[in-house]
Amino acid sequence: MVSFFAAQEQLTGNVIHECTDSDNGMIYATKGTVTAGNEVLVDSCEDQILTEYYCSQNQVRIKVYSCPESCEQGRCTQQLTTTPQESLRLGTTTNRIEIGEYLGDVIDTVTNAKTPSLRSTTISTGRATTLANQYLRFKGTDLLSGRILFTEDNKNEVADFLVFEENNDTFEYELEFVPGLASTLASTTLTDLANEEIFMLGRTYTITEATKNSDQLTLRLLSGAISDTLREGEEKIYTLNGQEYTVKVKLIEDEARAVTLEVNKQISGRRSVGDVETLAGIPVGITKMLVSEAAEQEDQVTFTLGAQTLEFTDRNVADDSFSQGVSIDGRSLANTFVKIKGSGDDTEYSISSLQYRLRAESLSGDNVFIPAGKGLREMTRYEQALLGDWDILYRGLDAARTKIKFDPGNSRYDLEFVNTKGQQIDTTLITNENNNLKIGKENQALHFIEGTSITNFIIARDDQFILTTENNRQGITNIVQYNSIDTTNKQLAFEDLAEGRKDVQYTGTEGTDAAANLVINGNSYQVHIGGAPNYNLAIDLNQDGDVNSDEVNIIVQGGGMLDLGTTITPNNDFSLTLTTEASQFDGASSDETITINVQETEAGVDLDLPAQNTLTIETRTGKKLAMSTYGVFLKQETDNPDELSIDYPLQQAVGHIEIVFAQQEQGATIQPSTKKFSEQAPAVVPKTIQAQDEPTILPEIPEAKIYYEEQPTGFSAWIKKMWKTITNWFA
Repeated sequence: MVSFFAAQEQLTGNVIHECTDSDNGMIYATKGTVTAGNEVLVDSCEDQILTEYYCSQNQVRIKVYSCPESCEQGRCTQQLTTTPQESLRLGTTTNRIEIGEYLGDVIDTVTNAKTPSLRSTTISTGRATTLANQYLRFKGTDLLSGRILFTEDNKNEVADFLVFEENNDTFEYELEFVPGLASTLASTTLTDLANEEIFMLGRTYTITEATKNSDQLTLRLLSGAISDTLREGEEKIYTLNGQEYTVKVKLIEDEARAVTLEVNKQISGRRSVGDVETLAGIPVGITKMLVSEAAEQEDQVTFTLGAQTLEFTDRNVADDSFSQGVSIDGRSLANTFVKIKGSGDDTEYSISSLQYRLRAESLSGDNVFIPAGKGLREMTRYEQALLGDWDILYRGLDAARTKIKFDPGNSRYDLEFVNTKGQQIDTTLITNENNNLKIGKENQALHFIEGTSITNFIIARDDQFILTTENNRQGITNIVQYNSIDTTNKQLAFEDLAEGRKDVQYTGTEGTDAAANLVINGNSYQVHIGGAPNYNLAIDLNQDGDVNSDEVNIIVQGGGMLDLGTTITPNNDFSLTLTTEASQFDGASSDETITINVQETEAGVDLDLPAQNTLTIETRTGKKLAMSTYGVFLKQETDNPDELSIDYPLQQAVGHIEIVFAQQEQGATIQPSTKKFSEQAPAVVPKTIQAQDEPTILPEIPEAKIYYEEQPTGFSAWIKKMWKTITNWFA
């Protein structure tokens, strides 16, 4: 037994040499290694239980700790807290953002009624309590904001973009104080505003300095992605955008009101409130410092990670003009403007409003082009100029589309389209026959104009004809071919290009009173049969009950009306038109008509999109790209003859634009301090500002269940462990 106990004692070393710990104590979020003589002990996990080794009085000690969330690879871990994304789509079901329409024409002001990220807050300065209201504007007497355009950007890409033109402002932000942000004015300092917090655009800013010198007023603010308060000597680990940062307050100097921080082993300089220093690759700012004269309480400092400094200076608060006076992270930006309003005298001043504008400026210094899937923050010259944690995202155009295709062949163009019933129809539309253009195939006409009367028999066998219930967006179009006639059985044979063969019985005498009803898609069309030997037909093409030279259009899915001209034998150049009725727009007083030129070439035929007011046409190598206000997209491949494809919206294409607040990863893993705190010391809770109804508060990690602690290794530790095992076995 003695020999056995002696052997166990040797496992940990009875004689303790110098003890070192790689993580310098009970740091649960860091995997550490303790070395003492020949012993090397590494922190380890078993399920949620962490075995933490550390040094005390030059001896190896062990603590078993239940991690609040999980234990992985020898350390306690905490899940990242993901700030929910709060988005607000601009526009309504009755007033949507159309192509070419400025944002402000759809929504001029966004308030807290639309999003809690613009909620009102209360600020008490000691002099007075005021309500702070937020407004985000896209329209004003001299504010146009952005609009969706089909154009070529500064990278030579052609597409639809949300465009902020360089001489226009992107937005205006106002912070209104009712009845006013009041402060005593001592010399040039607004003393009561220091350390006050202002909530702007989803983020909390701390006023670090406020001055007024004559009519010039300056506010300096500091904010960041994560804010927390630590006591002197306290240490915690924070996670921001997937990166861990261990922050420790090394020293707080009472008289100098200065703090020294350590971030990931990098030591800062002596920093005061308002100072920012980059440590371990992240800006760290000091927002507040509390120096306690009471011996039982300890000094503490409030800091922020991912710090951002703002400085607003209005050089003349007496006027009503915006001026360049904005500095962000120490950089003055020429495309930012501020206007501060207030009132007071030499002893007290009250700020009534702060307004901020950001003028459009891209990375290349001109218009800001935002493609689908991108946001203003990414495409503007200096993203921090948006302030806060928000963005304007362009999701693209909302519109399901149908395809219309003019496909060139051997001296002809075939047409492919889908009708309003969803039926695919393909036919030959235009042919060059002996250097003359005609509608239809060679030796086979495509009729879209009725005969002059029921005895004007113009439709011959093998000809095709267009049937359309009505020439408006609700019309149903089918194309039918006249195949044959059986006079013995008084039967006509047709081929519906969408539905197949149709056999129709007729009555009467051919050439005199022979007639039938042709039913296509549930609609009935009168057919009159001419006499021998050709037995041509006269057909009511629009089912209005007569044959009287009526012209029908091709109505495509979505309601577009394709007009084939004025005759089936134009011979020379002519034009097709694609019309969208005004009633299909969110707001329009007239129809939109797109013209397509058909050109007779030597033994061939070609198409072209001419310049026209209803189209924005961009020319690129080998093609023309165009889009209309309704959202009709056309692509002309310049191959001689040119292929023309049209994407026609099933309803008006409208912009999907969102304002998005606070989408970032944040998290903090709290470490025990190596310093004991007084029971009178105030509780400190880490806080992150996020776009929710209230700032999200990360809870303190609860007190862990301690199984055993501060137990020396070696023989006595082994005895206690054995005794625990035995008692658990009999329990």
